[in-house]
Formats: sequence, C-alpha cells, structure tokens
Amino acid sequence: MNIQEGFLKQGDKCLRCLRMGQGKKLLIAFHGFGQEAINFSALAELLEEEFTLVAFDFPGKSAGLWKSKHYPDNKLVWHFIQKISVEFEVDKVSLLGYSMGGRMAMCLTEYYPERVERLVLLAPDGLQKNIWYRLATREFYGRLIFRQVIRNPDIWMKRINTLIEKGIVSRRWQKLVNSTLKNPEFRERVLVDWPFTRNFIPHPASLKRTLSKFQIPLHLFMGQFDQSFPPVVAERFAGDNPFVHVHILQTGHHILRSDELSKVATVLKS
Repeated sequence: MNIQEGFLKQGDKCLRCLRMGQGKKLLIAFHGFGQEAINFSALAELLEEEFTLVAFDFPGKSAGLWKSKHYPDNKLVWHFIQKISVEFEVDKVSLLGYSMGGRMAMCLTEYYPERVERLVLLAPDGLQKNIWYRLATREFYGRLIFRQVIRNPDIWMKRINTLIEKGIVSRRWQKLVNSTLKNPEFRERVLVDWPFTRNFIPHPASLKRTLSKFQIPLHLFMGQFDQSFPPVVAERFAGDNPFVHVHILQTGHHILRSDELSKVATVLKS
C-alpha cells in the first residue's frame, strides 16, 4: 500500500498527515493519545480499494511543526479538510476518530454537519462529559494544578486515590491513573497532547440532535473488555436514536491493533 506524507499549512500553523489507499471515498481520521497517523495503516490497507484514508497527526509529529501560540480549532481543521476535499472532488467526507481522536471527529461533525457523510468512532473519548479534562486544559487554575500533578506524581497519586475512594472520581480510572502517572514518558506526552487538543470538547446531547437533524449515521465500535470506555457508555449515548449504531467487538481498548479490525472495515465498506 502506498503511503504519502503531506503538510497542511496556514501561516505558522502546520499539521502533518498521511494519505493511504486509493479509493474514491474520502475518510479523515484522528488517532488516539500518544499515537501517530501511521497507526491507521492496518485499517487503511483493509479499505484501500474503496477509500483513501487521510490521517492527521494530532499532535503526533505535528507537535514539532506547530509554531503558533494558538492551538488547532474546528475552523482551522475544517479549512484543511476542505482543501483535501477539493483535491478529491468530493462534497462530503467520512470522519473517524479513535480514543482521544474521537473528540476531534465529534466536534468537527457538530461544526460542519452538512459536509459529513458518516461518523465512525472507535472506543472514543468524549461520549460523556469529562470535567477533569476540561479543568486541566481550559481553566487557568485547573491547568496550574494539572502541571503540578504531572511534575509531582507521587504526591498526587495518593490524593487522586483518595478521591477515587470517596467516589468523586470513578474507580475504573484507578488502575489507569496509577500506572500512567508512574510512567515518565506518559507524563511528558500528556503535557503536549492534552493542551494541543484543548479546543475539542464535544457536547454529547448536542451531537445526538445534530445526527438526527442531518441524518448522519454514527457507527460506534466498543471493546467488550475496554476498562477505560466500556460498551455501556456507548449504549447509554445511543439510546433510541435510529442514526446511532453500536458494535461490540471482542477486544479491549486497542481496537486498531486487534483481530476484530476487519469488522470495522466491513461496516465502512457496506
């Protein structure tokens, strides 16, 4: 499969992307935390006859190229998507987001629903409000505390565990918090990735209304054994909305690396 590297620029703002596949349909993809655009290569190979998959580094390798003090937002990313659409001579695109990338895909769907043919989410973040992410990225004092947590993990792990024990923070996050805060590479990565994506906070209730109004099908793929984003989150979000389709895969959170990936491709090609 041919993979082409590209750079989308506007002034001091630059995002790297990879183009994979040779199909006429256009699929715009956003990866998960700590990943890069290349993580979609296995899926792109399954789709290469029907789709051209353009995966953004968000931030991935774009972090070193981004010179602006302002982080990406819906307006800028849709400007880049429109440039790609003109090249492919298509009026609508499909959006795909995995994990953290689900937030970008959801926000872009709300921002310009007229141009979205289909929304596909794999174990997405953002289906329910996350007050902690908002505090860590959008609120001044929250950002200060967030940096203290990352720089002094041992002290803050004890405090976070106390919040979990009191029921203020969900217990399903306990193992994740304890394991990740002990990882220096993770702590440095989160200081880059979370601020870079701070302008993409979905509004689940509003998104559901948008899907219905514009009749945009949403396919939600969830891992049966995913402890971070369990299937019940997707089922609760879907409710009785006829445009939301939930697919349960026999895997954990890492859907892009699972044997179940072919099922995602099958739905996309249908």
